Amino acid sequence: MKTTAIGARIALVFLCCLFADSLQAQVFLQEFTEPEDFSGGICDKTQISSEIGGVVLSRSLNCVPFLWVPSSKDGIVSKIDARSGKELARYAMGPQNARWAPLCVTVDVDGNAYVACSSNVGAKLVKICAANANTRILSDPERTSFDVNANGSPQALTWGSDSRVSVVASLAKRDTRPTALAFDANGLLWVSLWGEQSVEAVDIDKGAVVHSVPVAGRPDAMIAGSRGSLWALCGDSDRLCRIDTMLGKSNGEYNFQGHGIKSVCLGQEEDTIWVGSNDGLLCLNIDTGQYTLNQTLTGAALAGVTLDKAGDIWAACPSTSQTVRFSSFDLKTTAVIDVGRGPNSISVDWDGYVWTLDESGSTASRIDPRESRCVAKATTGKAPYSSCAFTAHSLKAGVCPSGSWQVLIDAKRPGAGWGTLAWDCTSSGGHIAAAVRSADVPAALQDQQFLPINNSVEFEVPDGRFLEVRVTFKGGSNTTPILRRMVVSGRNLPPDVSQATATNPRLLKLDHSMETVGITGVTDPEGHPVTIVVTGVTQDEPIHGTCAGDKYPDATGIGSSEVKLRAERDPGTEDKPGNGRVYVVNFKATDILGASSNGKVKVTVPPLLSWDSVALEDTKKYDSTKSPTQLIASTQ
Repeated sequence: MKTTAIGARIALVFLCCLFADSLQAQVFLQEFTEPEDFSGGICDKTQISSEIGGVVLSRSLNCVPFLWVPSSKDGIVSKIDARSGKELARYAMGPQNARWAPLCVTVDVDGNAYVACSSNVGAKLVKICAANANTRILSDPERTSFDVNANGSPQALTWGSDSRVSVVASLAKRDTRPTALAFDANGLLWVSLWGEQSVEAVDIDKGAVVHSVPVAGRPDAMIAGSRGSLWALCGDSDRLCRIDTMLGKSNGEYNFQGHGIKSVCLGQEEDTIWVGSNDGLLCLNIDTGQYTLNQTLTGAALAGVTLDKAGDIWAACPSTSQTVRFSSFDLKTTAVIDVGRGPNSISVDWDGYVWTLDESGSTASRIDPRESRCVAKATTGKAPYSSCAFTAHSLKAGVCPSGSWQVLIDAKRPGAGWGTLAWDCTSSGGHIAAAVRSADVPAALQDQQFLPINNSVEFEVPDGRFLEVRVTFKGGSNTTPILRRMVVSGRNLPPDVSQATATNPRLLKLDHSMETVGITGVTDPEGHPVTIVVTGVTQDEPIHGTCAGDKYPDATGIGSSEVKLRAERDPGTEDKPGNGRVYVVNFKATDILGASSNGKVKVTVPPLLSWDSVALEDTKKYDSTKSPTQLIASTQ
């Protein structure tokens, strides 16, 4: 007998558990625990790793942008991280007693710097490797630089102690002045010599001069194109000389007499050359030889010029300590930005930021073209200057610095409620963040903004069938966070009472009887059973004294699922007939998980017992459950 009772109890508990599980399953839940669970999402610079077990940042060749900044007064070249603005290293250009001054810098495709240096004993080209030297890996004593005096800034090592730095060519005689550098399409390095009034092509592998071309003046700046031409700007004669790099011969010149030309850069299509001058920006059409002048708003003289990634022209104005942007569309001035002190040199880095070297301020200033403002400054050596582009970059194997994984969750029913998003993340560096948006159809998601959310914390988005989840990854120092597990939980929605109606909405009796009225039309979004409890009843007529045979109370059953309402109404008088009675039944609908909604239905007693007689609701309300005695007591 005892065995039978115990078995019955176990069976009952088992059935209750099954019932509870079936109810809970109707509140949406989706788990991502295995790598294949994440395969339905979209990876952007991320990947799903079976070995690691989750979503990680993709491996890639990362671009590392930096600056090579010559400082002629200190005799060093600074290497600056273009993203952080931190000075990474300083390189001495020669023995301290020789007073070697770096005058300009250019870079090759690997980001290595080539520096033209001058002293009282001659001129030379120095190469600084962007990474390790080609011959061997640097040992600890050969580090580029270190903080000797503990002032927070690196000092250059003694000349010859760093194998990254080497002399690739000796140039000319004593007191020569190399003013500009440029690589041509064939890999020859051209250098302009101010005193010799010539430009020379150097084979850097052999350290030998292969071409020497005289120009019409003292060259101050130089650019090379991809179509076999090189242009040397001679400021003293206001001429721009064209050289055929294949033949190593002069190929004509352009005269800008009287404008005081200072700097030059090549247009995107290589059919235009932009020239900075004392009078403003000159635009030269290479084919026709004609040029136009575009002045700044203040009429200030321009020094360095460059192009940004959008094709707009940027120019440095040392006299006003400003940088000016000209539109590539109509050459109008679109921005004037205050930067540093006496900016002369200008260049654009890999990320699209514009950099100027402030010759009087010993700083490099970074400008965000999107915001048209200076956003950062970096410390350099004294009197930083380069007539050539001084920005560079190199590629480094590692992981993408950032990425995202996106997935669309389908609750498979309209108007679904969304509750929490929980995730497990393993990280030795970096972090992840999540954001969500919802809609009933996928096309409508584009009109919604992503809402950033916290791990395992309930969020609020509009109810909808679809939830789009976006997880963004931010890597550390060559490390990636790992998204190992994610759980999307729905929110239990309260019952829907918008379609609730009374089971007996019209009492067609006037005999003072109590009629049973239930409530129907209440539904639960998740399909859970719903319990309805009547919480109160009001009417628009007094509870006593309205007609012969009047009885009270007019409503009973508060706290139950049904209510009894009295079938009576005030007939009124011959002069002022009654307009019927309107009951308002208030109720609370609760699902099995505790979510609830309040609603109400109306029940009418028409003034006449006919199909077309309609009760009209008055504004004054009375508690239908009270008796006259209770009403008097509550009033007193």
